[in-house]
Amino acid sequence: MMNYQNKFPIYRDATRLVVEIESAVKDFPRYQKYTLGSEMHTLAYDLLTVMPYIINNKNDRKQLIKKAHQFSEVLTIQIAKQIVNLSFKVFETLVSLTINLSKQCKAWQNKLQHQRQHESNYVE
Repeated sequence: MMNYQNKFPIYRDATRLVVEIESAVKDFPRYQKYTLGSEMHTLAYDLLTVMPYIINNKNDRKQLIKKAHQFSEVLTIQIAKQIVNLSFKVFETLVSLTINLSKQCKAWQNKLQHQRQHESNYVE
């Protein structure tokens, strides 16, 4: 199995985001821990789970990156909702990680778009 952590910063950041969310959700009030905290867990794990597929499946990469980008944007909104319950340091870490992941997904998406345009220029 490939070590994605060292080779792909996007995978490393997604893993760190899962760990940070696990830590932050422990301090949520009980109700929010099992509602919004659970939703944040699910989105972060979904984001992490899709990473190996993005890395390994060139044919579906564009669609999967778009999905990962959507997960990261939804997660940012969920984190913003939780600011009242998070210390500023935890909030800053989570938002920073989700923004970085979103930017990495968007950059990867743009790179694939550029490659496809470049390839189509050679075909004509």
